[in-house]
Amino acid sequence: MDRRIKKTKKAIKSAFAELLKEKGINDITVTDIVGIADISRKTFYYHYAGIWDIVEEIEEEVLTKLEQGYRSITLEQILHSPQILFEKISNIFNADIEFFGALFGNNNNFSVSQKFTSSIEQRMKKALVSLYNVEEKKYDMIIHYCIGGMIGVYRAWFNSDRKQPIDSLAQDLSVIIFDGINGMVK
Repeated sequence: MDRRIKKTKKAIKSAFAELLKEKGINDITVTDIVGIADISRKTFYYHYAGIWDIVEEIEEEVLTKLEQGYRSITLEQILHSPQILFEKISNIFNADIEFFGALFGNNNNFSVSQKFTSSIEQRMKKALVSLYNVEEKKYDMIIHYCIGGMIGVYRAWFNSDRKQPIDSLAQDLSVIIFDGINGMVK
């Protein structure tokens, strides 16, 4: 991809992320984005048909990064050292912490978190099925509980003062999910 196109798209996505800190996704306009990105409407429409095209492209980028992270670790590694999964997620967030903070912030009904959740759920289910023999609805309950909690913790962290380092957060999440509350209070 041409450097100018990359630079323009980055400016558009950065403007979009900045606006997500202030507004819900349905309240963001093309005019808002072009004003912050300092580009013309024509330039915006050259790259995107509308706001939801930006959302879709961001979703795909996030999920691609997540899948690339997954491919670098095996299910066996996750089962023996579950923190690896949380470290991968944290590394993805750390690469652009402010952007992900906007994506997962309180204002947003952003579907990335739903797709992100679904991707992690699928990976976790594969790991559980290979390790345990329980009925399907129990797998689903375990997965929804763990992933819902994980997303909730990350969302709360993004909306906090972020004093706890994200690596430490990943470690704590690993302990809570795989060792329970007793693991945290030991």
